[in-house]
Amino acid sequence: MRKPLYKSIVVEEVGNEIGDVIRASELARLKQFIRDEDSEALRLFHPDQKDECFTGDWYGEHAGKWLVSAGLTYRSSQSEEWQAQIVQVVGFLGAQQEESGYLGTYSKSSSSRFTHDEAENVRTWDLWIHAWLLLGLLEVSDVPDCEQAETIAKRIGELLLTEFGGGRSPVHQGNHKGLSSLVILEPLALMAAKWEDARYSDLALQVFNQAVDSGLDFWAAEDASQIGTGKSYQLLWCLKGLVELALVLDREDLLGVVQRIWLNIRDHHLTPLGGPWGGIATHKEVFNPPDFFDPQGMVETCSSVTWMLISHRLFEVTGDSFYLAEVEKTLYNSVLGAIDENGADWCYFTFPNGRRNNTYHWACCKSSGALGLAAVPVQMASEQDGVAHITVLESCDFVTPDGAVISLNVNADGVEIISDCDTQLKLYISPGIELGELPQGGVLDGDWLSLDSLAEGVTRIPMSQRFRVELTAHTADHHGQEIVREEYVCAKVGRYVFATGKFEGYRTQETLRMPRLAPESVFEVVDPLHVNLRQAGRDPIAMVPYWQCGGRHDGAWRTTWLQVAWQ
Repeated sequence: MRKPLYKSIVVEEVGNEIGDVIRASELARLKQFIRDEDSEALRLFHPDQKDECFTGDWYGEHAGKWLVSAGLTYRSSQSEEWQAQIVQVVGFLGAQQEESGYLGTYSKSSSSRFTHDEAENVRTWDLWIHAWLLLGLLEVSDVPDCEQAETIAKRIGELLLTEFGGGRSPVHQGNHKGLSSLVILEPLALMAAKWEDARYSDLALQVFNQAVDSGLDFWAAEDASQIGTGKSYQLLWCLKGLVELALVLDREDLLGVVQRIWLNIRDHHLTPLGGPWGGIATHKEVFNPPDFFDPQGMVETCSSVTWMLISHRLFEVTGDSFYLAEVEKTLYNSVLGAIDENGADWCYFTFPNGRRNNTYHWACCKSSGALGLAAVPVQMASEQDGVAHITVLESCDFVTPDGAVISLNVNADGVEIISDCDTQLKLYISPGIELGELPQGGVLDGDWLSLDSLAEGVTRIPMSQRFRVELTAHTADHHGQEIVREEYVCAKVGRYVFATGKFEGYRTQETLRMPRLAPESVFEVVDPLHVNLRQAGRDPIAMVPYWQCGGRHDGAWRTTWLQVAWQ
């Protein structure tokens, strides 16, 4: 089995605005959504509700996502309160598990059960729900006093082996041409790796091959929109599972498939905010054709979080730092831009140009968003060959592999590193950062600032936030003749994409004048969190980071793509 090149170092006390948002999500969402056995998301599994459920909805996924989020939060906090709550939830789920191993939300007679002979012919999210439960149980299985999680997961695993190990295909269950059931790849691969049980990886490979045979041609598709329905969330999750399967089987060809599609998504299907977008003139949650553009393209929060997670995992596996640029961009723009200031509410969709719309109670994105934030302390630092690598440059505390206690204090002017002894450290320097004078012994090697002899005490590294302008155009051709052209720019400072509200307080669209040779000249960077866009004969247009623009509440308007008339 191939091992990733990097493994996570869990950080503590994440600082600045991102730390505040993580804590708000923990308190307002995670601690409130599932509190005890009477919480709605758990009662779905109790016979008094399950026996009355005959049609297939996804709501059972929330319990699994909560377990993943709670497990990640426990890893960074080591909180006895979180430990007790996790043990209680796992105990409740174990009590609901049927003798067969089934742990879903559908009645025994429902054809939506993945074990039912007619499951291929009805609406069902049963395998999806079990996939999330397995991921949650795997995440918390090492929490003290939570050994039952492994027992529950293995019983589900045995049921999957019984149902599908003989050749029956799960791919036709669910929707989006099999993508919604193919997500079972990730938990199967992780179970094979964790428990060294090849039966799970064999089943995962069988299911993947069945998916390809049924038309989900990951091998040959030239664009992500051509795989199944092009459903972005499901496709990204399937790709994440394929990464884990490639590791456990040591299959470079499978990893190559993921890397090729990842590059296609990065190059053709992301907003400037890092969100995989789609939904124009088709299903709201699927990729558009690669040559399509719309400033109001919609981004599902579930897709943003999954994009961030798979990008970080590909970094761990390959060591290629360009994946980290996407982690940072998506976290600080698309993900932060989707959560309400109250810490509990989330947008189902965000738009580069559009209104914040908080979603409904059972929406998948509320749990996915909270999960994405809970993952941040686990993604910020990694270890390779005994050396700590800071992969998301943010204020935090952590311990290096050689036992040094490190505090990072990060602001717009630079980073202050406090170490209690001599050690080594590497910092990822993202495209939005311009370094000042390097400390003694510091070497910039590609995207990494290497401090091979970091001394005990305080080390200061000055840096500035780069201002950049990104350009794009919406065009359309007919028989080789260009018949439509609309051009846009957006502004970036450091890790943040900037936006403004409605023009003059009420207009959602406006065409601005800019010099073609130097569009950046009309922008004035007041400070790293404030930009003025100057136009002749009018007051400056104030711009702030997208996630803060308009106020972080339902109904706020944000304009990121600025339509331009070149001078």
